[in-house]
Amino acid sequence: MNFTLNSRRMNHLQRPVARSCHRLTANLYLRERPSATATGWLAAVQNRLCSMDPLLALALCLILTSPALVAEEADPAMTTQPIEHSQGSDVASSLVAETPIQPRPVMQQSSPSPWFLKKHPVVNDKAATANSQPIPWSQWQHMTGEWDGTRPRLAQKGVLFELVYTAEVMSRVDGGDPSKGDTSGLGNMDLTLTLDSGKLNWWEGGTFFVYLENMVGDGNEINDAVGGPLAPVSTLDAKDFTQLSAYYYEQSLCNGKCRLKFGKQDANSEFATSNITGEFINGGISPPPNMPVPTFPEPALGLLGEINPVNWLSLRAGVYGAELDGKSKSFEDSGLFSGDVIAVLETDITATSLQRYAGTYRFATWFTTLSTLEIVASTNNDPKEYGDNYGVYMLIDQPVYLEPSATDSSGEGLTMFFEYSWAPESRNQINQYFSTGAMYTGAIPTRDSDEIGFAVTYMSPSDNVRPDDVTRNQANFELFYKANITPWLYVQPDVQWLRNVGGADTNAVVVGARVGITF
Repeated sequence: MNFTLNSRRMNHLQRPVARSCHRLTANLYLRERPSATATGWLAAVQNRLCSMDPLLALALCLILTSPALVAEEADPAMTTQPIEHSQGSDVASSLVAETPIQPRPVMQQSSPSPWFLKKHPVVNDKAATANSQPIPWSQWQHMTGEWDGTRPRLAQKGVLFELVYTAEVMSRVDGGDPSKGDTSGLGNMDLTLTLDSGKLNWWEGGTFFVYLENMVGDGNEINDAVGGPLAPVSTLDAKDFTQLSAYYYEQSLCNGKCRLKFGKQDANSEFATSNITGEFINGGISPPPNMPVPTFPEPALGLLGEINPVNWLSLRAGVYGAELDGKSKSFEDSGLFSGDVIAVLETDITATSLQRYAGTYRFATWFTTLSTLEIVASTNNDPKEYGDNYGVYMLIDQPVYLEPSATDSSGEGLTMFFEYSWAPESRNQINQYFSTGAMYTGAIPTRDSDEIGFAVTYMSPSDNVRPDDVTRNQANFELFYKANITPWLYVQPDVQWLRNVGGADTNAVVVGARVGITF
């Protein structure tokens, strides 16, 4: 039995007596389903109430309809049934006819909890929704919760911090070099701190960011096991290290139309990247392997500027130190102040006229003043030395199908990408690079945030290294499924087929998985 308290009972004093009579008879009818005899009795009681003194009838109705006596709410279907009144209650009858009777809201029973939510009970009852209902552990944004409201309070004051752990295991299941091992694993811990100068009441538009990173694992062993590909199997391919990977200040200007960023940073977070390419595990997709920008695990000191003159156009330029050794170089020796730099200029165009299907088209060029040796075969003992290096690239993201329920934030549907990069073969081992693929968000019903992706990459080595048996173009095929189990946990199985590994007549198959946890 449901017990519903009528929170609007004080308003009954302003309603006609006839309505109180009607509510009383409806409640009496609901409390016990009447027989034909009981129905006649109820009609007699109603007629008696409606014919007595109005104030006395009203007082009696208030008493009989109080929560202590009425334990159930009236069925809306019951209030739609016409009730006849005696001939002596014309005034009351006219009031009932003129004033339509609205049923009171009925408390709805909550639907059964899904099996997964039952397996994860509430850990901290301080985490609650607006209606004071506890949030299940599986729906938290962080595995450790909001710390009794500490996190939201700090965020409102402009202090944000995140702790993310990423684990990965990759195994060679076919081809490659069996003598180099079959499996490698690694773990990466990221700790970030962000300070918003506006919310801290310092000045508007400023952001301080600090990023501490730790890597533990087998490093490059999986690449050795599959035969030394032209691009790494994983974006987390690195030896063990602990370093301050980023520390920079960013300032927004001109009402958000301009921004400046200065400090140690990952250039790939700004250039040659997108929400699609960043989801793939293969390290040859973002950034292209023939584009030597400072990125994981070797960020660099840099200065970035961006202008957004209109909503469909962004112009972005960055200058970074070209001494790519973020683990050992000091602030002064990063290259930015010693003359060895790499500059990138990118133009982003968004097809806003396509509305929901607006794609983004990026075109860029890069140039470095760092001395580069000529790419030659091992038989050439006298390579040239160039005083610079350069290249161009383009990256296109284009939604091709969006589900009717998709929003800008969810992106449910299919999006494709195409990427091309070129660099002179005299100075780069990979002359031309192509990649294309697609990602579908929410392909499985009830799994709206899960992602499935497929990509193909194609690398053409320089003609200068073909005498060393690097004679074939390497192609990689990758398929992944990223299951976002909770807002703070994802599991991403991955399969890669590497064709002509390292430009030789060797193929390999690698399978693995990546797991991410936000604490």
